[in-house]
Parts: sequence; C-alpha cells; structure tokens
Amino acid sequence: MAKKKSNKAKKPTKAKKPKKKVSKYNRILKQFTAINNSLPEEAKISLRQRRELIKSHLLPQFDKVPNYKLRLKDIKAAILYEYDQLPLKPEEACNLNFIDPSNYKRPVNFYEIDEFLGSIMPDCIYVKVSAGKFGETNIFNTRDYSYGRKGVQQLTESIRREYNKSGQAYYIGYQKLRPNKKNDGQSDSYYLDMVLFINNNPQGETKTTKYSLPKTRQVSSAKRNVENMMEEKFKMLKREKSNKKRAKTAIIKETNKRKNAEKKLNKNPNNIVAQNERDKSRVSIIDRAERAYAKGYITKERLQQIYNENL
Repeated sequence: MAKKKSNKAKKPTKAKKPKKKVSKYNRILKQFTAINNSLPEEAKISLRQRRELIKSHLLPQFDKVPNYKLRLKDIKAAILYEYDQLPLKPEEACNLNFIDPSNYKRPVNFYEIDEFLGSIMPDCIYVKVSAGKFGETNIFNTRDYSYGRKGVQQLTESIRREYNKSGQAYYIGYQKLRPNKKNDGQSDSYYLDMVLFINNNPQGETKTTKYSLPKTRQVSSAKRNVENMMEEKFKMLKREKSNKKRAKTAIIKETNKRKNAEKKLNKNPNNIVAQNERDKSRVSIIDRAERAYAKGYITKERLQQIYNENL
C-alpha cells in the first residue's frame, strides 16, 4: 500500500551565519590572558598592562604579518619575551598586610581613583569602591581592573554631577576581610575598601581587619621591598602626570600660535609670513597630538577634534 505524502510544509533551513573574523589584537589578547592565568600570583599582570603591551610592542612586531599567517607559537614566544622584560614584583606585594597603610590612607580625589587603582596599587589585590548613595562596586581583583567595566567610571560621573571641586569628595582605603574568609594572613583573604568621604564625612563602613605579621627579619625585608615598589609606582605616576601636562600645554601653545597667525591673515590674506606660521603650527599640532594619543595622554575624540581643526 502506497504511503500518503505528508502535507506538512518543510521548514526553511536557516542560512548559516558566517563566522566572525577574529582580529589580530583579540588573538594576541586571548593567548596573553591564557598565559597570564597560568602564572603564579606575583608574576601575573593586569588587563590594562596586557593591553598596553599589545598596542605598544606586540602589534607593531606583527604589523606586516597577515592575520591568517600569524602562528600561535610565534604569538606565545613574543608574549613570553615580554614577561622576561618585566621587573619582578615581590610575592608579598599581593598581600595587603605587607603594604604600609600610608599608601592608601592618604586622600585620593574622587576623579583620580582610576589612576590610583590602575597605576598605584599592585595588580594582584582585591578591591572594592564604596560611594554611599552613589553606589558601590563588587569586590574585584586589580589584575582585571577596567575603569568602565567595573563600574568605577559610573560612580565618578555620578559624584562629579554634585561635587566637582577638589577636596570636597575623596577616597580613603580600609583593609577588610573578604566574605567567608578567615583572618589568616593569606593574600586572598583581604580586600581594600576605598570608602568615599564627602566634606570629611565617610559614606561607608570604616572598620578594618588587620593581621599581625611575625616580627622577623624576613618579614621586615619583605615589607621594605614592597614599600620600595610602591614608592617607585608613585614616582612613575608623578612623571607620567608631568609628561601628560607638558604634552597638553605644548598643543595649546601651538594652537594659540596658529590662531594668532589666522588673525593676521584675516586682516591681510596676502601675508605670506602669517600663512607659513599657520601652516607650520598646523603640522606641529597634529604631530604633537598623534604622539600624545599614542602615549595615552589624550583621547581618540580629542585627537579627532584636533584633526578637524587643523586639516
């Protein structure tokens, strides 16, 4: 007996979505993260540092290599070489008990919390930002810190809407015990709670949990090593701020030169000297802006603005 043909209409087959091409940057970052996760705590580096190394060292190194020809072993070898060039940080730097409280008890202006977490504190400790009515972050490790993704930027922008003067709103750090952890002196048992103060009033809990380290030469030596590392971080940040300020000032100075030349040209369009001054300033401004952007001193939006004004 012949089988009856089914009247059910066949479902149209969905077209397969083409696989997204993984960029060279993301390929390198994926391998960098995998290698980083396999290292001991004191050897690991932050996400920010990994990204900076990719942009400044690894991408230029593989610039002329097509993505499809870029081999995994070459990426790994280049990453391991970068680790070899990094200064070793003391193992104890990941333990808040070895960090002198003066490093986080000094007030940090609310708008400087990003550079404090990203540039000053070791990239292996647990941190939380508590800002009272403005909100708070979860506890996170500074190794994976990102200004936007961790919620710190949102807090900063909320605070800025009400308190924009220096000294009105600032953070002070307090060592605390992580949930479900014992006060046993281990590095992963503690976190640094950066509590917001407004006009000298704390907007969060300021109780601390400390562990009494044994008073031995070994501990004293480890504390000195950590303190030397922290001092160097503060010095580097100071230099970085100074370089950033100089770069911005140089751009403003050249921009004023260009504007003065343009004023002369408005009075006399045939002024050849003024034309040369204007054109020279434009080239100088763009050159300075591109170098400042490459070093992270200005944003991409600011660079584009400078292009629009001078091209």
